[in-house]
Amino acid sequence: MFMKSLLLSTMLVATSSVTFAGPNQIDVLGLVPGVSDLVQVRKLGVKTTKDYGFFEIGGHKMPCVYRFLNGKLSSFNCYIGTGPRGEKYTEATNAAVHADLVQGFLKKFGKADTVDIEPVKTRAGVAHESSLFLWLDKHGNKLALLSMTDTMSRGALVMESLENRQQQALEESKKEASRKY
Repeated sequence: MFMKSLLLSTMLVATSSVTFAGPNQIDVLGLVPGVSDLVQVRKLGVKTTKDYGFFEIGGHKMPCVYRFLNGKLSSFNCYIGTGPRGEKYTEATNAAVHADLVQGFLKKFGKADTVDIEPVKTRAGVAHESSLFLWLDKHGNKLALLSMTDTMSRGALVMESLENRQQQALEESKKEASRKY
C-alpha cells in the first residue's frame, strides 16, 4: 500500500505543472538523473554491468539497478536491508541505513519536500514506523528514501528523472484507460 501511494503521488507530480521548491539539482554520488551516462555510472560502482552494480552511498555498500532513456540516467534504485529470501543487501539493517541516508541527504539538500511517517504492524502485531523522505529538484527529478518497501526488513533509495516519471505516468494512464468494466 505504501509503495502504491508513493507511485500514485509520483505520477500526480510528474504530470502536473508544479514549481519545485526542492534543491536545484538532485544527485547521488554525483550521478544526475537525465544527465549522467553509463560510463559515469560504471566509474562509481563495483562489479557493474549495463544495468546493475554495487555502490557505496553514505558509508553503506548496496546493490543498485539503473536504467537509461536516450543514453541518460533515468532511474537509479538501490536496495537496503534484507531481501525476501533472506539475502543481505547491506551489512546494516534497513532502519540503520535509512537513518544514515536521511541524515546525509538532509545535510546535502536541506528539508525534504515530503516526509511521510506511517505506523505499521507485523502479522504478529509488532509496531514499527515506515518512513518516506522525498526531494524534488527544480528540474522535476525525484529522490526518495523509503525505510520499508514490500517487507519490514527491506528499504530503498529511488532516484528518477522527470522524463522517466512522465513515461511511467503515461504508461499507467494508458493501462488504466484500456481497462474494461
